[in-house]
Amino acid sequence: MNDSVSMIDKREFGFALFEGWMLRHKQFANQEELTSFLQNSTPKDAYFSCAYYENPEAEMDKKNWLGADLIFDIDADHIPTTCLKFHDQWICSNCGFEGKGIPLDKCPICGSEKFETHTWPCEICLLSAKEETIKLLDMLLQDFGFSEKEIRIYFSGHRGYHVHVENE
Repeated sequence: MNDSVSMIDKREFGFALFEGWMLRHKQFANQEELTSFLQNSTPKDAYFSCAYYENPEAEMDKKNWLGADLIFDIDADHIPTTCLKFHDQWICSNCGFEGKGIPLDKCPICGSEKFETHTWPCEICLLSAKEETIKLLDMLLQDFGFSEKEIRIYFSGHRGYHVHVENE
């Protein structure tokens, strides 16, 4: 399997640094350049655009968009599994009233619609995200005719999967 970023020289890269700021609009000619940058700077997080640009290092209005991958983001905490009521919590941002599971539309104490949520996907949640990803793959392959070579699947690092479809 090839784990390099496709069309790497046409993508914008961004990096969250441990110092607390973002470095954006980076371009790399090849995988070796990207690897060297990562080894020398060791960012906290690394991102690349789903879009392809003529000039990835330019400001947004000067990049000249060429196209983009089709991306699906399947997050376990957005799937209504029965286990959410045991491990997810919400707190009313206005009065502090709290509960478990999916937040209510309105706080029963003060009527506020703003909640702080704390989610922590469990094994059941991640399994449901995996099952939804398999359904999506089946649809992309059988119903839409994409080939396996055009599809890449990544674990998002915490709560689900990213499915990238790369097709001209």
